[in-house]
Amino acid sequence: MSESVCLFTVVYPGCEPYLDRFMQAVEEQDYKEFELLVLNDGLQNFDHFAKKTERPVRSVAVSGSIAAVREKGIAMLAESDYDVIIFADADDYPAQNRIEIAIGKLEQCDVYVNDLTTVDKYEQILTKTYFSHRLGSRFEITSDFILQKNIIGLGNTSVRKTALRKIKIPHDTIAVDWLLFTEMLHRGQKAIFTNDTTTFYRQHEENTAGFKKLSPERLEHSLKVQLQNASYFREESKSHLKWHKKLVKLQSTITQNGYIKDDYINNLELMLPQYPLWWEEIKYLNEIIQNS
Repeated sequence: MSESVCLFTVVYPGCEPYLDRFMQAVEEQDYKEFELLVLNDGLQNFDHFAKKTERPVRSVAVSGSIAAVREKGIAMLAESDYDVIIFADADDYPAQNRIEIAIGKLEQCDVYVNDLTTVDKYEQILTKTYFSHRLGSRFEITSDFILQKNIIGLGNTSVRKTALRKIKIPHDTIAVDWLLFTEMLHRGQKAIFTNDTTTFYRQHEENTAGFKKLSPERLEHSLKVQLQNASYFREESKSHLKWHKKLVKLQSTITQNGYIKDDYINNLELMLPQYPLWWEEIKYLNEIIQNS
C-alpha cells in the first residue's frame, strides 16, 4: 500500500526572495507522489509561487505568533490522513533526493533527521554536511543528547504521522522545533540522523538558529532559548530541572556582573568545538571556570 506523503512549510511576508529556489527544489524532487501543504501567514502573492510546481499545493491561511502558527500546523497534521510528513523551511531548500530518502529512513524510526549544508545568500556552499563533522554518517538521537543543544529543526526533519500529537506551545516560544522534538523523544519516539541527504541551510541575519560568532546579544538570545526549553520540561524531567537551575544561576550572574559576562564569552569561544550545534554556546559556570 502506498503512503500519503506531505511536504509541510510556512510562508510569511519577507520570505519572497527565497521562494523561487524553494519551489524549484520542490518541483525537482526525485519522489513525486506528495502534496505540498503550506500555512500562509499573511503572504499576499503566494499563488504566484505555487504555480511554479506541478505538485498538488494546499494553502491554508493562518495568523499569529511564530509559535502559534506552528502549533496550529502540528494540530492539523496530527489529525490529517498523511502517513509521512516532511518538514521544510521556506527560506532553505531540500536536496533533490530528500523526500525519497526520508520515506525510506522512516521505515526504521519515527523521526528522521537529515544533514545540513550551509550556504550563503548567493547559495555558495559554506560547509558540506555540517552535522556529519560531529555525528558521523549515522547517529541515534536521544532526549539526553538534545538536553543542552539541538540538531533537530523543522527544516531538516521528517516524521511518521503516528509520532505526532497535539501539543500546547507557549506562544512566545522561540525554538519551537526543539520543544516539539524533545517532547517526542520523551514519549519514546525513535529518532535517527544520517547524512544520506541534506537541506541547504541559508546563513543570514533572520535565522533564529545559526552558527555565528558569539556576541553579547547572541549570548542573551541563546540563554533565553535555553531557559524556555528547560523550563517547559522541568516538571517532567529531572535532567531539565537540574539544567534549568544552572541556567537561572548563569543568567543572574552574568546580568549582575559585566566583567564575568565578557570573561564568559571569551572563554566560551575558546571552548566551543569547530562545528557547534544549535544553542551549544551556553555552558554552565563551573564548566567555564574549569577551562579558563
